[in-house]
Amino acid sequence: MDKNLLRAVFRRIKGAPFAVTYWDGHTEEFGVTENEKPMVRVIIKEKINLPEMLCEPEVSFGEAYMDQKIDIEGDLRGLFSLLIQNEDVFKKDPYKKGLLQRFVKGQKEKTTREQVEDVQYHYDLGNDFFKLWLDKTMSYSCAYFKSPEDSLEKAQLQKIEHILRKLQLKAGETLLDIGSGWGWLIIKAARDYGVKAVGITLSKEQEEKTKKRIRSEGLKDHVEVRLADYRDLCLGVLR
Repeated sequence: MDKNLLRAVFRRIKGAPFAVTYWDGHTEEFGVTENEKPMVRVIIKEKINLPEMLCEPEVSFGEAYMDQKIDIEGDLRGLFSLLIQNEDVFKKDPYKKGLLQRFVKGQKEKTTREQVEDVQYHYDLGNDFFKLWLDKTMSYSCAYFKSPEDSLEKAQLQKIEHILRKLQLKAGETLLDIGSGWGWLIIKAARDYGVKAVGITLSKEQEEKTKKRIRSEGLKDHVEVRLADYRDLCLGVLR
């Protein structure tokens, strides 16, 4: 993450002087006056995911410290007190939104091609290959086994139903499934809960199979699958 974004956050923190040493060895001081020295120095050993840090600062900061991505020299208790005093700095929506926009745009420019290549390399091996070892729904994530006797297909259906119940879907609502796989969740959501369902995938094979399923279920007016990158949707929401 660009140091300029980090500086923008650090400059907003008020209440006590502190210093930050970045991953390139450069050190900056914040809130320091003529008669004060930094009470603590934060050492950022490697680039961090700032938007993630801003979304859940209490958890993310602790995890970064635990993983030794961040180190602290000086008054650790004073640092946490300072962070608590400046909680609004990390949770100010307009500011966070701007950072997220810049972050998502940067990530999209750098990795869209690689992401597409990775997904297609794996999932576009062919639907016939995945049929050999997946259940009939072709669900790819973990299943929900209620008993040892449950078949894989039953467990996958139980998982899908569990997810949809927890969402408390109501007829007329719209469900978006990012990484919709072979589409059984969005099809079941539309068929059983009366919602409009949209799935996105980067796999051409998954898109083709999902479209066939939608047609066979007679749900063309209720279910849609798009060959799209989730970051395009993120930018649309953030705007």
